[in-house]
Amino acid sequence: MTISGLTKNIPLTATQLDSSNKAILKSLLTNALTFQNQLEDYPSAIETYQELMRRFPESSEVEQALFNLSYCYKKTGNPSKADSLSDQLKKSFAAERFSFPKIDVKLVQLGIHQDQFVRHDVGQPVPERNDVRARGQFAESRAQP
Repeated sequence: MTISGLTKNIPLTATQLDSSNKAILKSLLTNALTFQNQLEDYPSAIETYQELMRRFPESSEVEQALFNLSYCYKKTGNPSKADSLSDQLKKSFAAERFSFPKIDVKLVQLGIHQDQFVRHDVGQPVPERNDVRARGQFAESRAQP
């Protein structure tokens, strides 16, 4: 056991530290998205997004973390925290890469929830199977359940 052997995997240079931080950031985001979208474990997703924002407040992933945090708080029954984060997102990120859909009052009156039609991980509408057929991509649509 030598000092060089012990320090071999410790990021000591700026390049190594940057590489290490990028790997940690990517892992935090991947874990949070897994908690949110695959496991639907919203409290764990919230904790992981908050850790990402605490450790990397200047990261470009903060915008996505805020957007997804707001969604997770809605799913856990905390609309005031969700609204607060939504406001923070709008104020901090003018480009609105991750934006919230406009509320369609008619859909609400009919009891249809718009979040059924929005991919919250990217803020874009999810294409329906019929859309694929309308574009003439019949072979791909047959493979869909």
